[in-house]
Amino acid sequence: MGILTDDAIEQLASQIAAVDCVVTAGGVVAMRPLIVHASSKIADRGAETRLAHRIRGTHGHGALSRTREGLMIRTRRQFLPHLRICDTFDANVLANAILGTLASSAMLDKLKERGFELQFESHAASILERDFPVALTDIERTLLSFEVPIAEIIGSGGGETKGTQRLRKALADLGWPFKIYEIKKTINGVPRESISHEIDHVKAFKGEWEGTKDIALEIEWNNKDPFFDRDLENFKRLHVEGAISVGIVITRGTSLQKGMRDLVTRYAREQGINSFDDLTRLGIGLTHPQRADLERRIKRTKDFGESWASVFVASKFGEATTHWRKLMDRVSRGVGSPCPLLLVGFPGEIVTFRATAETGEAEPVAIEEPTP
Repeated sequence: MGILTDDAIEQLASQIAAVDCVVTAGGVVAMRPLIVHASSKIADRGAETRLAHRIRGTHGHGALSRTREGLMIRTRRQFLPHLRICDTFDANVLANAILGTLASSAMLDKLKERGFELQFESHAASILERDFPVALTDIERTLLSFEVPIAEIIGSGGGETKGTQRLRKALADLGWPFKIYEIKKTINGVPRESISHEIDHVKAFKGEWEGTKDIALEIEWNNKDPFFDRDLENFKRLHVEGAISVGIVITRGTSLQKGMRDLVTRYAREQGINSFDDLTRLGIGLTHPQRADLERRIKRTKDFGESWASVFVASKFGEATTHWRKLMDRVSRGVGSPCPLLLVGFPGEIVTFRATAETGEAEPVAIEEPTP
C-alpha cells in the first residue's frame, strides 16, 4: 500500500470498525510494524505516555508504549493476532512478547533457506511461536553461524568435531547449560524411586506464567543411533512430569549424510591422497580391518582416494550412527510422544573447505569407532 496519506487513514478508519485493546498501568503492548492504531489514556489525562523501547530486528520494527496510569490501544480487528499484551515489565517477558510479535510469521525461515531440515511434532511450532520465541531466535542465530571445516571432520575420527564443541559453547553462552533433572517419588513419605536425567542444553524462560519453563536440547552429531531413543524417552518423561515444555534434537540432515562421501572424496583430491604414504603424511591412521577393506576396494576401483573416502565414511558415518533418517524412524514409531519436539537436521552446506585450503593439511588422527 505504500505510505498512507491522512485521507487514506481516515477512509480506512471509516470502513473498518475499531477494537479497543486495554492494558493496565505498567503493562506493555507490543505490535507488528505498519498496524493502523491510535492510543488514548484511560485515566488521568495529564499522565505521561512514554515510548519505552523501539526494536529493529530481522523482521522489521516494533513499538512498545507504557503509561503510568494505563493505556488503551485502538486498532482494527484483523490486526489483533499481531498484538501481545503483558501486565508486567519483566525483561524476559518483554523479550518474548516482542519476538513473538515480530517473528511469528517467519519462524526459522533463514534456516530453511540455508537447507536445514526442520520438523515439528505435537504442536511444538505453536508452543514455541507463542510462548518461547526467544528460544527460536537463539537456535536460528546459533545455527546460521555454524560451520565445520572438512579438516575437522577428518581430524575428529568420526567423534564430536571441534565445530560441534563450538556450537555447544555458543549455546551455553546464550544461557543453554548442561542440566541434570532428578525426579523423586514417595509413597506416604517413604522414598520409592529416584531417577536422574542428564540433558546437554537447557534454558529456563519466564513468561505469562508463574516461575520458569524449560526447553531441553540435545545435539547428536555422530553417536550410535540408539542415543536417539535415550534422548526422546528422556524428553517424554520430563515432559510428562512437567519439567520441560519442548524437546529439541539437532543431528546430521539428509543432504549431509548422503553427501559425506563426496565431501571426503573432495578432501582426498585436494590433499593429494593417492597412497598409504599420503595417509601417513597427513597423520591419518587405519585399523587392520579398515586397511584390508581399503585394499579390496582399490583392487576394484583403482582409485586410492575414492576408496579411502568410502572406507572412512562407512566406518565413521555409517547407517548405524545418528542422522536424520534414523531420527525420523523413531519419531514415526511414536518414540518421545507426546512431548512437543523440534527436530533439526544439519545440511551439507555447513561443511567448508576454507581451512583445508589455508593449512594444506588435516590434524593427525587415528581412526576409531564413533564415540558415545
